[in-house]
Amino acid sequence: MPIYLLDTNQLRLLENCQPTFMSHFLAHRQADVATSIVCVQEVLKGRLGALTAARKPSDLYSGYRFLKQAADSFSQLPIVLFDGVADGAFQTIRALQLKSGTQAQRIAATALANGLTLVTSNTRHFTSIPGLRLADWSV
Repeated sequence: MPIYLLDTNQLRLLENCQPTFMSHFLAHRQADVATSIVCVQEVLKGRLGALTAARKPSDLYSGYRFLKQAADSFSQLPIVLFDGVADGAFQTIRALQLKSGTQAQRIAATALANGLTLVTSNTRHFTSIPGLRLADWSV
């Protein structure tokens, strides 16, 4: 069972093998670190949007290379679903009327529902969510 849930910004650090992030990531068993299906959605939406917008062959080639990088990163991690329990946590977070966006709140709800520590560089989006444990592996 995972202990940590990587936010979308941390997935980018994983893709780029950012040294500080990688030192934290490699200090844990692979099964201890997961990401949310909501993060997968965010990454794929961006990558597929770039492919759709590609007008030049070089843009298309780059788009496919970035899509493959994302797929390679996802293959290294368990993916935690957004389910009914997470939706319950999401509804509780929504009721707080925080300024964070819907996707960020779904990611936080996934972490809460599964008892995971959310690993993110955007701690300001999440610090006001009661009970949510945070870590930042970019520092």
